[in-house]
Amino acid sequence: MGSRLPYQLMIAPRVPRARFEDDGPLGAGLLHDALNRLARHFGSPPPLNLWVRTAPADAESFCWRIDIVPRLTHLAGLELGAGVHLNIVGPEQVAAELRDA
Repeated sequence: MGSRLPYQLMIAPRVPRARFEDDGPLGAGLLHDALNRLARHFGSPPPLNLWVRTAPADAESFCWRIDIVPRLTHLAGLELGAGVHLNIVGPEQVAAELRDA
């Protein structure tokens, strides 16, 4: 699945782990790297929202992840009314740009 919005990122460990807080410095390091790449690419840190999804206490199978959504565009009629998102930047292009950042 591609991103719904330009430069939207999902960070997850290569080896699935249920809880973000149990993964030591790995998650913080991945987040730090992603935010630095975004800042270098745009020349300064963009406004963004992020959230951490970690396993609830009773989960048997789960992998933590961090979702990052830079606030670069505005949602309009199609997105708000129909729930269909238009991403004006291809995910492959973003991946290439951030790898080089």
